[in-house]
Amino acid sequence: LVHLHDGAYPVHAPEYMRVYLSQRRGVNFIQVDPWDKQHWQARNLGLVHSCEDWAGIVEGQFFPEAEVSANGFSWGMGSEWWVITRQVAAYLADDRLRPFLNLMQYRVNVEEIIWASILLNIPQFAELTDTKLTWDTFSCSLESCRETSHSPATLVDSAMGEYFDEFRPKLQDLFFLRTIVPSKSEGLLRWADDRISREIEYYKLYNDSGFANGLNAPLDGKAPSR
Repeated sequence: LVHLHDGAYPVHAPEYMRVYLSQRRGVNFIQVDPWDKQHWQARNLGLVHSCEDWAGIVEGQFFPEAEVSANGFSWGMGSEWWVITRQVAAYLADDRLRPFLNLMQYRVNVEEIIWASILLNIPQFAELTDTKLTWDTFSCSLESCRETSHSPATLVDSAMGEYFDEFRPKLQDLFFLRTIVPSKSEGLLRWADDRISREIEYYKLYNDSGFANGLNAPLDGKAPSR
């Protein structure tokens, strides 16, 4: 199951993703970081509530984080964009998790907290977690680089020299880039589309086992060495 940002764009063909995941069964690609009480997400305990079209902070009320921890729950933090296994997806959909989900709807910044926290508390959890497959960067410190103060940099063509070499060495282990703005990222999108097209042609010529043998080689449309 993939949870994907609407401003993300693929850098690999679906066939590549299928092979990649099939070789890593039982691995969840989700950022799971330890709870840092000094982090702004941990310090902000405001209680949020919605009523019809209104949503906002409830003055004088706070999320019961300490009370939950006192009952043995371990908090975590990480990205809300992930790829998880069928087993973890089934756990998230289990009705027995509903009381916790109902509680978390009142937590500020819930998206960066809830998923990592759930994985840290699954009983007898016997699967692995690895780094997320969506790449983003906060390297640009200017507010003009991003949509909001807490958003990653927007990957526009005019700043390509600042970010392209940052993600390029990691392409083998990435599925998506974010955040893309089509009208301002045309060069990057053409590059990604060309890469995906060549991968699709590659799969037409070589079977999955052949591709798997050359997974570490550059995808230039040539067969892996044998």
